Amino acid sequence: MNPTFFSGPARPQCPLRPSLKARYHLAVWGFAAVGLCSGMAVETQPSGRLVAWGRTVVPYIETATRFTDVACGEGHTLALRSDGTVVAWGNNFYGQCQPPADLSNVVTIAAGGSGSFSLALLNDGTVVAWGGRLASMRAVPTGLSNVVAIAAGDQHSVALKRDGTVVGWGTSADGRRAFPPDLSNVVAIAAGGRHSLVALADGTVRAYGYNLSGQINVPPDLSNVVAVAAGARHSVALQRDGRVRSWNSFGGIAATNAVAIAAGGDMSYALTREGTVISSPPFGVPNGLSNVVRIASSPTQGHNYALLADGSPDRPTFRPG
Repeated sequence: MNPTFFSGPARPQCPLRPSLKARYHLAVWGFAAVGLCSGMAVETQPSGRLVAWGRTVVPYIETATRFTDVACGEGHTLALRSDGTVVAWGNNFYGQCQPPADLSNVVTIAAGGSGSFSLALLNDGTVVAWGGRLASMRAVPTGLSNVVAIAAGDQHSVALKRDGTVVGWGTSADGRRAFPPDLSNVVAIAAGGRHSLVALADGTVRAYGYNLSGQINVPPDLSNVVAVAAGARHSVALQRDGRVRSWNSFGGIAATNAVAIAAGGDMSYALTREGTVISSPPFGVPNGLSNVVRIASSPTQGHNYALLADGSPDRPTFRPG
């Protein structure tokens, strides 16, 4: 199936207030059986542009907007502007697309799965949460501080503190945030459908939570890990030499020069040193996608984003999806 390219004037979707003069290029192809469309949009600025593919609908955003981070939830997306504020679009049933009016100084973001909640890490090391089907999903522990990384899963969140310890909140079902009291020396975290991952300073990985599909069965020979990612039912690790390892029957990916990873639904993605993106079969990424600096995937669903640097094409072509 060939994609269709079109462009059009700005229209709001979710609580956005775009310029009426903004114009974007969009390529769309559909999942007709379920009434969904997959799409990709390129923001027409020389840097900080977003590309999307999978089950997603992208709104029209001001052409002056530049982004530094992006996060995908179950049916919503967050993007971090270069000025430290957040814009959101998609499903807003639980208020997940409505950041607090005074939210600023944000350094990174995360979006939850079926719990439909959103997180922001501020430059003072504190965390702000909003939305959420349950109150526990936005109940950031009182006094939580010195946070350096955040992760949002299906209905739970994980925060990594500067001292190498982790804190979790949200639902505790399946032991997804049952971190042992002596857990320390953590350098990276991930939250998936119903499980969590941590990478330790010694390059090993520990996993917690639901294990019906083997997603917490860390390979015994796994070592030299610097980053982790968690999908709905599988887990992924990035090793120091650029190789990517995954476990469970989903998400296998043949990458040897990766610098970042993402996992969403049953898919895995790797960002290479050259700025391209590799995906696990059977689905691909937009043909011509390059100059990528960051990737994000919904932990439980099938939509994905790439943040582009200077020089990316305005109209890439697509591999049929």
